[in-house]
Amino acid sequence: MSPFTSQAIPLSQLQAVAKEQDVSFRPGDVLLIRTGWLALYKQLSVKEQDRLGGRDDRASCRVEASKESIKWHWDQGFAAVASDTVAYVTWPSTKPWGVNMHEV
Repeated sequence: MSPFTSQAIPLSQLQAVAKEQDVSFRPGDVLLIRTGWLALYKQLSVKEQDRLGGRDDRASCRVEASKESIKWHWDQGFAAVASDTVAYVTWPSTKPWGVNMHEV
């Protein structure tokens, strides 16, 4: 899959990667997610980068914005979260309640 398409990284995948890499979280940790978006972006020509940035749909690979995912992030006590994409969570919200991570 291309990181330039709209797709959500499910909470289960974040948890599986943490388990596979034997990572445990503590309050105050910073969670950084590397999707490959930036590496592929840097491989594009300037014209392709401009075209990608000019899309009406800023689709990219992002963390799902489910209630469960938001609660998990809160429960971990992260001081900050970030990724190598244009945004951390899926946007616009696909949920009728319309809340995303940055609003919590």
